[in-house]
Amino acid sequence: ALGYNVHGIDIDPNRFSSTISKLNLRVSKCNIETEALPLETGSCDMVIFNELFEHLRINPIFTIGEVRRVLRSNGMLLLSTPNLRSLKGLANFLLRNKAYSNSGDIYHEYQKLERLGHMGHVREYTTAEVSEFLSRLGFHVQTLVFRGRYKKKGQQLAARVLPRLRPFVTYIARAQ
Repeated sequence: ALGYNVHGIDIDPNRFSSTISKLNLRVSKCNIETEALPLETGSCDMVIFNELFEHLRINPIFTIGEVRRVLRSNGMLLLSTPNLRSLKGLANFLLRNKAYSNSGDIYHEYQKLERLGHMGHVREYTTAEVSEFLSRLGFHVQTLVFRGRYKKKGQQLAARVLPRLRPFVTYIARAQ
């Protein structure tokens, strides 16, 4: 509709077959952890990797390496993930001795693997960890956008004053 050539990737597109058909979307089946992306090298101007990074359990170097492969030089990556150093993440660490911001029970997250064939959060990361990881794979992180809201007024105020405490972060990076 807007002139963009969009190609979706999903581990099981059949879950969304009616929507894919109704909107006439192009979606390929691909396990991004074990299979090469079904796209030509350097064929994409942008990749949106939305709330996936924290789910990678096998080899994030391979997966993000594939993202880099399909991006053109200077192509853009928008990678979104929970912010481990969010207000909730800090409270969970300091008060509950838990290293998460949005997931929780490790057993429950891995149990999804048996039930669904894929799982919830493997790990949540700090912005420094993700930025360094992306840099090692040929990306230059240009901007971090902290996003998301809290329900409680005190938390909302804290996040307004210190945006780095928001629950999610998007990395805007360029392929080198």
